[in-house]
Amino acid sequence: MADDEVDDKDEPWMFLDPYDSHLDARVQKDGLTVEAMHTDGFQWLWKGVRANYGITSGIYMYEVKVLENQSVVMPETKPQNQNILRCGFSQPLTSLFLGDTAEGWGWGGTGKKSHNNKFEDYGGSFKEGDVIGCIVDMDQSTISFTKNGQFMGVAFDNIPPAASSTGLFPHFLMKNVRCQINFRRESKWFDPPGPQVKFFEEAPEDHCIANPVEHPESLKEAEFLMMAGLPACGKTYWAQKHMEANPAKSYVLLGTNAVIDQMKVMNLNRQRNYAERWEELISQATPSSTSLSRLPGVHLATSSWTRQMCIRTLGDARPMHSKTLAREHVSASSTMRIRLHRERRSVNEKRASLCPSMLLTRCEPTL
Repeated sequence: MADDEVDDKDEPWMFLDPYDSHLDARVQKDGLTVEAMHTDGFQWLWKGVRANYGITSGIYMYEVKVLENQSVVMPETKPQNQNILRCGFSQPLTSLFLGDTAEGWGWGGTGKKSHNNKFEDYGGSFKEGDVIGCIVDMDQSTISFTKNGQFMGVAFDNIPPAASSTGLFPHFLMKNVRCQINFRRESKWFDPPGPQVKFFEEAPEDHCIANPVEHPESLKEAEFLMMAGLPACGKTYWAQKHMEANPAKSYVLLGTNAVIDQMKVMNLNRQRNYAERWEELISQATPSSTSLSRLPGVHLATSSWTRQMCIRTLGDARPMHSKTLAREHVSASSTMRIRLHRERRSVNEKRASLCPSMLLTRCEPTL
C-alpha cells in the first residue's frame, strides 16, 4: 500500500490542457508536447493553449523548449516572424491570445514582452533549440524569464491581487513551431535561477488551482449548437455573446471570422498589416475554417470512438449525408475528450468567406 502511495505521488500531474486551446494547437499524447498546424492557410494563424493547473501562492517556474521551426510558405513575411513562440502566464477563462489582454503576460521569440496589448523590448530573441524558463513570484507579484539557464530579469511587476484567487496558469501562444513543456525538476533542462524557485510540480496542494474550464465526462454532457439563418441576421453576434456568458464551457466557434481573429499581428487585425494581400488571406480563411470543422478529436490516449452525425447545409433542413467522425483520446489526467465537428457549407458560394454558417461546440467530452 505504501509503495502504491509513493508511486502515485511520483506520477506527473501537470499537462497542457487540450480543453483550453485553439483547435489547431495539437497537443500530443504525452500532454507536454504541442505543435501548430502550419499548412493550407494555418501558417497565418496563432494558436494558444493553457495548462491544467495554475498557482495561487509561492515562487514557481516551468520550462519550454522550441523543438522545431516548422517549414512554411509565407513569402510576404520576414523569416524572423514566420516561426514564433510566446510563453508566459495568464488568468483562467480569459483570451487564448497571450499578452493581448490585461490578464496575460508573455515573452515572444522576437524579443518583445507583451501585456494588455503593449509590446516592449525585453530579453532579446530566442529560436529553435532554446529553452525558456518562465517564473512567477506570487508573493512579489512579478514574472521573470530565463533563456538557456541565464536569468533575463524581471519582465512584469503588475500581477493583480485577484490572481491569488484565480491563479496564474502556464500559457503558450505559438505560430509554426513545435514545443515541449517541462514542469518537473527531475526532467529539467537547466537549474532554476535560485533555491527559492521551485518547479510547478513541486507545489503543495494549497498553492494549486485546477483549470476551471469544464471537462465533460460523458458524451451526454457535450454541447453542439449550429447557427442557421440569413446573412447578416446576427448569428455571429449571438454566438459571441453566448460564449462570453459561458466562459467555463470553452466553446469553440467555427467560422471564417474566428479564423481571421487568429491572423492578428501584435493584436492588430491583419488587414492593417497586409492590406494589399487582404483578399488573398480572406480566400485562405474559408478553407482553413472548413478544415477546422473536419478535425478528428484531439490526441492524447489510445481509445477511440465513432458517431454518426447528420450534416446539413445552411437553410436546408434535409440531411445531406452522414459522416462517421473518429475521435481519439485524451487528456493525461486520464480523461478522454471528444470534439463534435461538422462540415461547413454556405448557402451562397459567392458569400462563403463573408457569411459562413456558425458552429459552437464545447471541447471534446470524455468517455
